[in-house]
This record gives sequence, C-alpha cells and structure tokens, in this order.
Amino acid sequence: MVHSVISILAEVKPKQGELLRRLFVDDPNNHSITANSAHSTPLMLATFETTHFLRWVVLPSYQSGPEAPPSPEFLVFESNFDGLTEDYLRDCLAKNRLWFTTVYAHCVDFPEQGSDDQILDFLRQRMRPYSALHTGYPHLTRAMIDEQDKIQRHVEKFLDDERPNFAGQTAVQIHGAVVRELKQAGLQAEETFPERFWPNLFKNLPRLLWAIPQGILLLIMLPYLRFREKIDRPIEDKPVVPSKDVREIEDSPNITQNQMTHMVPIKPGWFRHWLLKLVFLILDIAARTLFTHGRLGSLSNIHFARWVILPDGRLLFMSNYDGSWENYLGDFIDQASVGLTAVWSNSLEFPETRWLVGGGSRDGHRFLHWTRKYQIRTDFWHSWHQSLNVKNILNNDAICRELRRTPSEAEAREWLRRF
Repeated sequence: MVHSVISILAEVKPKQGELLRRLFVDDPNNHSITANSAHSTPLMLATFETTHFLRWVVLPSYQSGPEAPPSPEFLVFESNFDGLTEDYLRDCLAKNRLWFTTVYAHCVDFPEQGSDDQILDFLRQRMRPYSALHTGYPHLTRAMIDEQDKIQRHVEKFLDDERPNFAGQTAVQIHGAVVRELKQAGLQAEETFPERFWPNLFKNLPRLLWAIPQGILLLIMLPYLRFREKIDRPIEDKPVVPSKDVREIEDSPNITQNQMTHMVPIKPGWFRHWLLKLVFLILDIAARTLFTHGRLGSLSNIHFARWVILPDGRLLFMSNYDGSWENYLGDFIDQASVGLTAVWSNSLEFPETRWLVGGGSRDGHRFLHWTRKYQIRTDFWHSWHQSLNVKNILNNDAICRELRRTPSEAEAREWLRRF
C-alpha cells in the first residue's frame, strides 16, 4: 500500500469550539481556505501535493450519563495521502505554518510560540490509530492517478479524431497506433503494481492467527451476546430529517465525491468494547487481503473510509465516497449490511440486531434515521480527484497497464471498450 492516513485529535479550549468552526471559510475557487481571524492567513491547498482527501471537524462535547462530566470538544484533522507520515507533517507545517498556528491556538497545550519541532511533537502526540481502514485503490499515488487521467483523456480524444482512419483496422493495430501517439506526445504512465492476495495474507498472518482464538471465544459467548441484543433499546422509527449544517456541505456542485462524518457512543461495558475491537480486527484483515481492488464487499464507490475509537468512548466514522448520501447508504443496506451491522450494533440506539450480523441496517428506515441522528457537520473537506469516481480511477489504471503489453485481438477489443 502506497497510502498513509492520519487522524489527529486535539482537545479544544473551553468555549473555543464555535470560534474554531468560524475559521473555516471556503474559497469559492477551491484554491485555499482562509482563517477568518486577525491573521487572515490562507491554507494553500495546492501545496498538499500528495494528498487525496482531507478534512477538519470540530467534535461536539459528550456526556455519557446524567452525573458524568461532559467531555471537551475536540478538533479532528484527517488526511489520506501518499508517503510517510513524518515527511507529510513536516511538509504541511513548512508550507502552511501560520495557518496551523492560527487553528491550533484554539487547542489545549498548543505551543503558539514554539519551534517547528515542538509543533510537530504536539501533532504526533495527538495522532489516533484507526481501528479499520478501507482504500479503494491502495496501489495508486495521487501523481499516478493524475497522469493516468491525462492519458485516458488524450487517448479518448485521439480515438474520436482518428475514427474514420481506423476503418478496416484490427483492434491490435488501433492499440499500436495509440501507443505510438502517446510516445510522440511524450505521455507514459508509471508502472503500477496492484495488491495481491497471497503476499498480503502472509503480511497479515500474525493478526489472523490472533483473531482465530478470539473468534472461538465469541462463539462460546453467543448466548450472552443474544441476551444483550434483546435488552438493547433501538432507535425509534421516525422520519429521516438531516440537520441544515450537515446538508450544507453535502453534494457539492461539480464534485463527483461526497463525504460523511459520523460519531456515536459505544454501548457501555467491557463486552461491547471487546467485541467491537474483534470485529474491527477481522474487517481490517479483510480490507487488506480480499478487498484491495476497489470493492468493499460488493461496494465499489468508496475512496477511503475508516473507523476510529475516541478516548471518551465514542466511535468516529469518516468516509470519502462517490455519489449522493441516499445512494451511498442505500448501497450499504443492500450490499454491505453484514459488516456494517457487526460494527455499529455495538453502538447506542442502532436498529435491533440478531446474532451480531442479522437485522440492524437491513431495517432501512430506522438505519437512515439513526445515521442522520449521529452524523455531524464536516467543517472543512477537500478532494483532489473532484471529477473521478473509484470506477474511473481503476478503469484508467487498467487502460494504462494494457498499454505496456502487446495484447491479443480479443484483449485489444476488450481494451477499446474501456473508452
């Protein structure tokens, strides 16, 4: 996998959450976001040269019970990028230091007058590991995606322009003409190496061996699980009404992708926390071995998605996906109900579940209402592949890989159908 991910969770100073939210003012040209403060400093998005998606979210405080003290608000910085985390953080700070100091001055213990190393230490100490992660194209860097898209557009135009001249030629001959045209145009995609099952399985073998006895223990505890499911209180069946704040940043015009930030308390008790971590272990192994070619189960519209367990007992889910919210959740219900139910049945008010994976999200109306109830506003989000969905990205990769070999006539015809 060439990608890295970070989730930085910083505690917000008391009564600073709303001020922090107001910092994020979107530039209409999508070139920068401006901190609406005395500094008036922009975050130059063009400097994030290896980033696929990023977001900032101010998480609201949470009170686990009537006598429990409320947790503080937190600021989450989430990014999906290429390369090493340390290099990425240093580059972000070097090119946007004033922006980061403006934003994180609202967070507890931030060294406003500190050196770069002190600021980096602050960010490192607040990184949270993901519990499960899915990447739609783990073998492709952002530079590869951009170059492959450029090649696909060039070839498509060339085929359209030269269509009359290709009359009577075989598919192999047309393929050869395309290769010569790209060479003349100076376009050549970097060779890519899709993830392979057996090497990935070998790398994850220790985790798999650890999961097996845990799974056996779960089988022994199934009667207790069923007992807990029967006394859990699911969400009421109400109309699905999203908040205005959430809807404002969904379905951005002229952008193929969408985003979702969702946060829900985990059910109390050691059993649910243990079970949730076991489910995450199994899902993460599956994502790294079985689902490495654009699909998560039967879903093929997710770029990056991850779950993170927060220190105050809440479960954070962040996703970058294609299409509308309604279609995305509908695909969840139709094609990925088992995995979603196994995870979210361990959180409060999830629709009634049977034996961990039954029911749950299949109760579509309650599931949509539950999702909206716990979905929160993403204060800032940006995509660097705004015109490309997952299928486009993987199709472009297949096109470019076929340019590196001499295909048979049948293979060349199949290749031409990709345009």
